[in-house]
Amino acid sequence: MKHLCLKCDGYLNYEGQEDMEGSLGIIFRCPGCGYRTAMVTNPAETHLVHSMGIRIGSGSLEHAPLELTRATLDEGKVTDIEWTEEAESRLENIPPFARPMVKTGIEKLAMEKGYKKITSEVMDEARERFM
Repeated sequence: MKHLCLKCDGYLNYEGQEDMEGSLGIIFRCPGCGYRTAMVTNPAETHLVHSMGIRIGSGSLEHAPLELTRATLDEGKVTDIEWTEEAESRLENIPPFARPMVKTGIEKLAMEKGYKKITSEVMDEARERFM
């Protein structure tokens, strides 16, 4: 995705980000005319971005080849949290491409809350929190 300057039609560069009470403000600047704009996410979008391990900006960290793919595959790790049959059945209704991310998000919520078992109620709680 590219951001264009409305004044001079140049590409905007990432300038920085700002955490704003659960939301995230991402700031862009035009190198030609100095025009600035910001994209602001809501708390659910911010949590989703962070839970996927996405880094915003042009930080100095080097990215490993296929970093996102590797992280997605790592999401299939076995945890000590049990899933009820009903919860596993509900998980099967989630599209296959999104299932690992959803499963990881639900398990992270369960670990944060100290739950030992994923139930339909935990899944409902996760849906309320992330959606």
